[in-house]
Amino acid sequence: MKKLLILLLFFVCSLLTYSQIQTINVGTVANDGTGDPLRQAFIKVNNNFSYHSGLIVLKANLASPTFTGTVILPATTIIAGNTVPGIVGDTITDRMDKAIPLNDIAPLWVDTLTYIATKSDLLNIEGGGGTAKIYKLQFRTDTTAGAPNTGDSILVHNNFIGKHLEVYRGPAAHATESGANLQLQNTTGVPNVADGFRFNSTTGEIIFRPVFATNEMVVVESTNTITWEDLSIEGEESSLLTGLIAGWQFDETSGTNFSNVLGSNNATTYGTVLNQPGKFGVSFRNNHRSDYTVVANHSSLWPEDELTISMWFKLDSLPSVTGRNMFLIRHYDNDHVWSYEAFIKTSENYITWYIWNEAGASFQTETDEDAIVINTWYNLILELDVGAEPKIYLNNVDVSYYNDGGNFTGTVNVPSDPLYIGNANYDGTSATMGYIDATFIWHRILTSGEKITLQTKTHPF
Repeated sequence: MKKLLILLLFFVCSLLTYSQIQTINVGTVANDGTGDPLRQAFIKVNNNFSYHSGLIVLKANLASPTFTGTVILPATTIIAGNTVPGIVGDTITDRMDKAIPLNDIAPLWVDTLTYIATKSDLLNIEGGGGTAKIYKLQFRTDTTAGAPNTGDSILVHNNFIGKHLEVYRGPAAHATESGANLQLQNTTGVPNVADGFRFNSTTGEIIFRPVFATNEMVVVESTNTITWEDLSIEGEESSLLTGLIAGWQFDETSGTNFSNVLGSNNATTYGTVLNQPGKFGVSFRNNHRSDYTVVANHSSLWPEDELTISMWFKLDSLPSVTGRNMFLIRHYDNDHVWSYEAFIKTSENYITWYIWNEAGASFQTETDEDAIVINTWYNLILELDVGAEPKIYLNNVDVSYYNDGGNFTGTVNVPSDPLYIGNANYDGTSATMGYIDATFIWHRILTSGEKITLQTKTHPF
């Protein structure tokens, strides 16, 4: 009886001891007598089975998933370093149905707003059974069988329907579009108002202007619109066109006139040499002290209370060598009281910027001595604003050094005589000896960004 009680106590202790996963002692080496007895080993096995059966409340058949019990899924799941959007609230069946394979092999989760394309989807990007390719129709008029002839203007093809087109046209000597000219589409909606092609994407019809020439080479490239997206020109129109009252490019290669970019207030030149290397394209050159360029006086050129002038120049020689001031720009009245003028001073080679107001008061700003050298292009910006000292910039650097008259007040004196560029013409011997290019006048103060633009761009900026 005593032995039976001891055995029962040992069995109860075993159940308490092995209430969780239990490890079977198999001894150190085979048959060394140190391991668990066979019966005790099987008791541990049974206890382990009992423990796991109490934990398993979720069962699933992988071929046909059916879940029981309560399934709790996290709001965000991390799979191989990638965050999958929250799936709480979705049913397991829906999620399994939405598992789309990548490259048709490995499944990835998707949510209700995101579609992960398959390899087949990517290859079939047009969605109509084709691939993401460029279709090309190439022919020569009067030569290729079935192609349009001289004087024709219409081309129709079923492939063009709903597509984006690029059209190239050129002489028959060119074999491909690389030797032809791209013809832009006429999107005005009005036929026969401009060269270009008009395209009906519903019917696949193209109407060409001008009509086809004899033996002309034509290439039409057709691509699906999903591969194209139209862009708008950033900025659309430069802010430097705002407040612009005059501008001369000096791009003329012959004659005696320079056109104003605004269509009026053209300039006439005397003695200057045209078609010279410029900062932008070509410029003109004064090679005699009597050379000058003049613009007839007009009220549209009067700056009133705000003024900015930009001009490019490059000197052949300095005033200290010629012994005369070199006038860059001057506008004045017949009493020889200027409205404004800028010149390079004799001997010291500094730039002076003078302005008179309607009350007869003068305002002057100067650079330091020897501010310029020969054979170097400079962008000169002259600035006048009410309540501020006049400013001088060279290559977008403020080089104002000395001021006389303080802050500008009132309005600029109204001129009665012409505007002179590259000379003063009061004595006929004060020309800027060298090159002048891209001169513009604004009735406002330019921003710092606009001044930067002037260093690399000319009209229309």
